[in-house]
Amino acid sequence: MKELEQYMKDKVNEVVKNLDEIRFEDDNLNSMIRYCVTGGRRLRPTMVFLSCEAVGGNWRKSIPAATSIEVMHKFTLVHDDIIDEDEQRRGRITVHKRYGRKNAIILGDIVSGLSLNALDKPEFHDSPKTILRCYEVLSDTVNKLCEGEIKDLILNVRGDVDENEYFDMVCEKTAYLIESACRIGGIVGGGTKEEVECLSRFGKNFGIAFQIINDVNNLVMEDKDGKRRGSDLRQGKLTLMVLKIHSNSSLDEKKKLRTVLNKRDCSEKELDEVIQMLMENGSISYAINKAVEYANKAREEIAGVQDSESKELMLKLIDYIIIEDYWKENPET
Repeated sequence: MKELEQYMKDKVNEVVKNLDEIRFEDDNLNSMIRYCVTGGRRLRPTMVFLSCEAVGGNWRKSIPAATSIEVMHKFTLVHDDIIDEDEQRRGRITVHKRYGRKNAIILGDIVSGLSLNALDKPEFHDSPKTILRCYEVLSDTVNKLCEGEIKDLILNVRGDVDENEYFDMVCEKTAYLIESACRIGGIVGGGTKEEVECLSRFGKNFGIAFQIINDVNNLVMEDKDGKRRGSDLRQGKLTLMVLKIHSNSSLDEKKKLRTVLNKRDCSEKELDEVIQMLMENGSISYAINKAVEYANKAREEIAGVQDSESKELMLKLIDYIIIEDYWKENPET
């Protein structure tokens, strides 16, 4: 996967340069904004670049769009961490813990606006139709992300959630931004309507698989992002594994699940017992199989795009981020 890693490193540096150009008159605000937008694997801008190239476009022309997508992602993280009351992300103190909740809310709003400003670059000045389509995609994306967040909050307090509702929420809260990254890359690259739709469906299915694997990793390994193992269970978050065990478990298993669900102070022993139960019950393997299913759907969708080096890297990205990222850390699960 060295080729993919090098690609991500080289292209993402251009996004980092754009982020470094963000300036405000107030030095304190500059420092806060810089803290908001730095760090991360930059998966979404990579998707923009690859999608642009996959339809024959020049990746450099998509730098503003890739920057915009990445900044929008950062805005969602700032607000997500406030809602979830997380104290760390990727080993760093979260924005609201560093600057206070009120400041973090406003900072998230500012970053949201910056995601649209990022498109105002010379690369786009000769393509008014393209920039308009990009603005339409980004505007729709903000709405979908917020709808997904609201649905997540609502579903978490309900006890009768089915899989269709869960996947609908995941599509909007997580997958839609990745779908938009692929769509906007295809648009900037000059792809046909059919190519752009294929890329979009690839991104959607990739995003769903990505979220499921993230949720599994949160349970079975010490989180590489600095979060506590099992933090999703401790916070009472709705995941596919929790949904599955609710529909396929005994009263005793449900009772054991309640010993850790939404209990931040649960003991490591209680957590280990519930994770073991999820393994034995088949809930974790069910989630992994679903992730693989959606990963394979992503492969099928991108088949509609002409073969190229960029398309091949997108296929490798599935193995790198979704499949290998899990099995490399959990070879015996």
